[in-house]
Amino acid sequence: MKIFLKPIFVLIIVGTFCKIDCFATPQTGDLLIIENDTITIFQYPLDKYFNKGNLYNPGFFDEYTRTSCWRGYKAIWIIKDNKLFLKDIYDCSLSEKISIDRIGLQKDRDGLIFANWYDGYFKINLKTKEEIREPWNFGRIFMRKLIIKISVGKVQID
Repeated sequence: MKIFLKPIFVLIIVGTFCKIDCFATPQTGDLLIIENDTITIFQYPLDKYFNKGNLYNPGFFDEYTRTSCWRGYKAIWIIKDNKLFLKDIYDCSLSEKISIDRIGLQKDRDGLIFANWYDGYFKINLKTKEEIREPWNFGRIFMRKLIIKISVGKVQID
């Protein structure tokens, strides 16, 4: 009988703590430049590159690293000629530039890195009057979204 009490006690304790509201820090987004607009994105294409077993991420990790930026960097992306390019990498506060040469990828003549490793979507919220505030969703629900599909670095805007 005592054997079963210990797992039940642990289950009750875990269940109690799970009922308490937990708060997490939303992560700092990367920046995407499309023509004359700069938009925050939360899909992190450079993480996909690092997660494929490539070079460890070049972020800054020091005593000032915030919980909103565990990656240690903020990437700046640009869409040019219907392709996605990595333009720059900065520390999370955008005060210190990290050399993109540390990644070891080939730059084009403009100093940009073509993101041919990235397949995915950028879901960009378009702010309108129909915006709904939801505190449990780190902010808002948007009624209109722009979806940008990227396949092997090539961009298709829907």
